[in-house]
Amino acid sequence: MIDLDQAARIIHARSTHQEMVRHLGSMATLLLSAEDVRAALAEAGFTDIEIAAINSPRSVTISGPVENLDAFGKFARKKRLAMRRLALDYPFHCHLVDPIREPLMASLEGVHSQAPKCRFVSTVHPELDEWYLDAEYWWDNVRQPVQFADALAHLIDDGYRVVLEIGPMPLLGAYARDVLREAGQMAIVIPSLEKPHKSKKTDAARTAQSERADKAIGPVPAPPADPIAPIAARTLAHGGKVDLDRFVGPAPARPLPQYPWQNKPFCTDTTTEGIHSFSGRHWPLLGFRLRSEASEWYSVLDADALPYLADHKVEETIVFPAAGYVEMALRAARLWFETEAVELRDLDILRPLVFEEGRSQQVRVRISPDDRVIEIESRARLEDAEWSLHARGTMARPPKTGGAPRLDEAAAERTASMS
Repeated sequence: MIDLDQAARIIHARSTHQEMVRHLGSMATLLLSAEDVRAALAEAGFTDIEIAAINSPRSVTISGPVENLDAFGKFARKKRLAMRRLALDYPFHCHLVDPIREPLMASLEGVHSQAPKCRFVSTVHPELDEWYLDAEYWWDNVRQPVQFADALAHLIDDGYRVVLEIGPMPLLGAYARDVLREAGQMAIVIPSLEKPHKSKKTDAARTAQSERADKAIGPVPAPPADPIAPIAARTLAHGGKVDLDRFVGPAPARPLPQYPWQNKPFCTDTTTEGIHSFSGRHWPLLGFRLRSEASEWYSVLDADALPYLADHKVEETIVFPAAGYVEMALRAARLWFETEAVELRDLDILRPLVFEEGRSQQVRVRISPDDRVIEIESRARLEDAEWSLHARGTMARPPKTGGAPRLDEAAAERTASMS
C-alpha cells in the first residue's frame, strides 16, 4: 500500500517526534478484560491512565505517567490483579503524546497509499473495510489504542486459519490463541523471527559455553543470512499460501528428459524390527502400527475424514458408536493372534468419545501381551493432552472343538428302519 521511500519516511517521522515524550510515562499489561480494566481504573480514580491496547479478551495494555502507574500497581496488588510493568520509557497511545500531533502531521504531509493487494485489516479501526493511509491515519495509529483482538477476530471470521506474526521476537502468539479460544476456532499461530530475550547473566553464561565449545569442536556455523526462506517454508508446511515461484523458481516449461533406469533392487530384507513408516496396512478405524511386533495402533478420527461417524448423534453431538469399539478391538485381536477366529470378552465402555466440530481425535488401541487386555484411548490431536480411556476388554482365542458334526449314514438307516 506504500512504497519503500514513504515507509522509511513514516518510520523516521514517528521515531523522531515520539522521542519528545520519552521519560514522560510508561506502560503496563493487565491480565483482565477491557471492561474490567476500565472498572478498576475508575474505582482507583486514575483518570490519567488510559487503555493503550486490547490484546485479547483477557489481556490489556495501559499507558500513563510513571507515578500513576506505580500507584495503580499498588492498588492492583491489593486487589490481586495480575499487572506487569513494561521496560519502556515511552507512554504510547495515551494523552501524553498529544503535543506531537501537529509536528507529526506536518512531517507526514503528502503521504499517500494505494489499494492493498491482499486483505487488510487495521488495528486502529478494525470495523472499517476501506482505508487511505494518509497523515491522519498515522496520527490515529500513534494516539488511538491498538485493537489487536478485534482485528484478528475479523480475520478469523473471514476464514483465515494460519496466523504469521512478523517481528523480531514472538510476542503476540499467546494473545492470538486467546482470541481463537474466545471465538471457538482452531488455527495455526506461527512466529517469524524467534530471537529470545536474554539477561546479561544468561548472555555471559552462553558466551563462556560457546567459547568452550569452540575450543572443543571448532566454531559453530552461522545461521543463514536470509531468514525469509525458512519463514516461507514453515508457513507453507502449515497450510498457508506462499508464492512458490519466488522461493523455488517457476515450474519448467517442458518435462525433464527421460533417463534410462537400471532396474536393480536395493532393498534389505525386512525383519520384525522394521518400522513401517510408509508401508503396511491402515485400517479405517483401528489405524496403523509402526512395527509388526508392536501392540499399539494409532489413527486420527473425525467426522470429516469418516462422514458416516456423523450419523451417530446424541441430540446435536457426534458420539463414537459402541460398534466402533467392537470393530477396533476385534481387528486388533485378529492381527495380534494372526487368525480370524477371536473372542472379545467383558468389553466395558467407560467414557464416550465425542467429536467437536473442526477438531480431530487421535485414537490409540493397545494390547497388554501379559493379560491380553485391550484398551481404547483418545486425545485431541496436536494438543499434547493426556490420553482418555474410553473402552477396555479382554481378548482370547476361541476354545477348540471337535469340528463340524459328521453324519453316520449306517446309524441313520438303522434309526429309520426302527421308526
